[in-house]
Amino acid sequence: MSGDRIIEVADVVPFIPPAVGALLGVRYAQGQTVRERVLSWGLAMSCGLFFGSAIGEYMGFGRATTGGIMFGLAAVGMEAVAYVIAALRQGITDPASTAGKWLDAILGRRRGGGDDA
Repeated sequence: MSGDRIIEVADVVPFIPPAVGALLGVRYAQGQTVRERVLSWGLAMSCGLFFGSAIGEYMGFGRATTGGIMFGLAAVGMEAVAYVIAALRQGITDPASTAGKWLDAILGRRRGGGDDA
């Protein structure tokens, strides 16, 4: 009888930990529109699913530990995606100044009128 089902429960279970972890991250995402939150949730869940299962398989962990890794990576992935969105938003609003600030940060130069002493 299990051949009649299109999707088995066991096929959906690996998606639950990263989905919940990303949902936890969405709860604390501030300053994002609904569209950005949905995009962030999808990206963080995908990263948690892919990298969490890769780490779990590489290290030889069991299903529970791998699920915990996926949960954690998805929750932390929400923050990483939020930083990328904030950087892109800053680059769109003021591209010249943002590029100058990023270049100065990469080259280790300081901006502003403060004393270097």
